[in-house]
Amino acid sequence: PKTHVRQVVSLDVIEKSRSIVDRIHLDDRLGRYIVDLVQATRDPASVGLGELAPYLQYGASPRASIWLALTSRANAFMEHRGYVTPADVKAIAPAVLRHRSLTTYDAEAEGVTSDDWVARVLDTVPVLRTLPVPSRSRKGPQYVHQGSLAPEFAARGRQVQLCNPRLVHPCLL
Repeated sequence: PKTHVRQVVSLDVIEKSRSIVDRIHLDDRLGRYIVDLVQATRDPASVGLGELAPYLQYGASPRASIWLALTSRANAFMEHRGYVTPADVKAIAPAVLRHRSLTTYDAEAEGVTSDDWVARVLDTVPVLRTLPVPSRSRKGPQYVHQGSLAPEFAARGRQVQLCNPRLVHPCLL
């Protein structure tokens, strides 16, 4: 049977989405948290998880830090935020770290999965408790959801671009 595939998003929307993801704010301290998570997969004893060392053949490479930062930004984008939170990092970390690490035969024999040790790392590596919301003084338009504070921003002389909730992401105008 013939299968008809319908286009659901244009290349232009994908390019605009990527551009927005690249501009999503990632606080330097949260970037350090990402590096700490990846480092903990290579040296679990450094964060008090020495008992995990026999289960990890290879920890995540430095490239995992890059991908974890990018996918955290993408997660924030999907949540309609212009900044990354620790919850974004924790939401995507299992997929990134599981893909970029290798467990040992002993781990498999004892039923210790990648998800198990990644969860332990996420529970152990401390997250900064206070991360500031990025300043609204950035150059460029401030993306404001319809029905929100757009008139207030405009009254303060800020360039405002209203979001359209019918698009793949509300800020793709």
